[in-house]
Amino acid sequence: MTEERKIHVVVIIADRQLTKFAQAADVFEPWKVLGRSISLTATLKPDCTVERAVGDVRRILESVDGNNHVVAAFVPGSLKGAYRDPSVRVVSNGKTWQTLDDMMKDFGWVALPGVAAAALKLDSRVAPVLQGRP
Repeated sequence: MTEERKIHVVVIIADRQLTKFAQAADVFEPWKVLGRSISLTATLKPDCTVERAVGDVRRILESVDGNNHVVAAFVPGSLKGAYRDPSVRVVSNGKTWQTLDDMMKDFGWVALPGVAAAALKLDSRVAPVLQGRP
């Protein structure tokens, strides 16, 4: 029997309402969001995969507060379970901005250009972004 293990998950969350307001006021482009990052530790039961855990974290954060829009969720240094919203390119904290890819890399996201989507086991909306296509 395998024991429980802990993983570190980085989540980048956009504020839905403030982002929509900034976009409607023509302050933000459609691909720019007002967001923040959080880091948390998840404990995986023996039968739980990293992919499932990252997906669960994303669903829980969005369901607890409908204003949360998870634009990225990943385990630093791992491709397993990585999620990235392909419609978001830039994240602003209200004072400065950074591309989502650069922000994710700053937190330890690993992107391997040219890796097949099947090898990454990502859904089709995420794979093109990881492969460097818009």
